Amino acid sequence: YTSPLRRARQTAQIIAKEFGIEPIVDERLVEINHGKWAGQREKDILKREPEKFKRWKKTPWEVIPEGGETWKDFRKRVASFFNEVFRKRKGERILIVSHKGAIAVSGCILEKKPLKELLKYDVENCQFKKIKI
Repeated sequence: YTSPLRRARQTAQIIAKEFGIEPIVDERLVEINHGKWAGQREKDILKREPEKFKRWKKTPWEVIPEGGETWKDFRKRVASFFNEVFRKRKGERILIVSHKGAIAVSGCILEKKPLKELLKYDVENCQFKKIKI
């Protein structure tokens, strides 16, 4: 499964080719909507909104950029993906190519942890994260 964003789809295609399968695109795997912060460099956001940005780095689930998606809503969106996949693919191994926030919130969902433990599931770009359920 993959997010529809190009960088995720391209990565999923490379992996899927090795297994002779086609990735399944699912909109629910798109990164959290960061509102007016989307597409901006962190250093620019820090200059404009230093206090809010610093809080966001420490407790992102408590800070919502203007026009952005709440972590609670994001969690619901990603959880709906897992609910469907578990019904359709029970007992199968799956691979998901997505984004930093989606991977972190997936860890909270799958291990039944509150959002305040979100940073426990933090990943770097192109990092592999295995979660056994």
